[in-house]
Amino acid sequence: MAWEERNGRSYYYEKRRQGGRVVSQYIGTGELARLAAQLTLLDQWRKEEERAEWRLYQAEQAALDAEIAELAQLVQTVTGAVLLASGCHRHKRQWRVKHEQNADSDNGRDEEVGQSPRRHNQSPEADKGTNG
Repeated sequence: MAWEERNGRSYYYEKRRQGGRVVSQYIGTGELARLAAQLTLLDQWRKEEERAEWRLYQAEQAALDAEIAELAQLVQTVTGAVLLASGCHRHKRQWRVKHEQNADSDNGRDEEVGQSPRRHNQSPEADKGTNG
């Protein structure tokens, strides 16, 4: 808002941006202009109060986000410790159950002596039908 003095009289103008330029809009003079200036001032105060409330809300949310992140990290740490203690391990950021390999088995294969190894997509029934 701006009061401008011209030829000894006061005129009230409002300034606003339009397309990157500042444009003055004539509002009036006298009592109506004074009331319009007061309304503009009240509107500016209200907007500033809303901005202050928004900044306070954002600060509160940031504090809550920090607490949540800290708790999530704590949960991940405790979960990792429990999984490690129960015999799991991490593989490509995933928890997996550690399978024990027996010394008796042939590197984990369950082939019987004298039989040909099965392919991954071949069922045990398919081995029975082979000539051998």
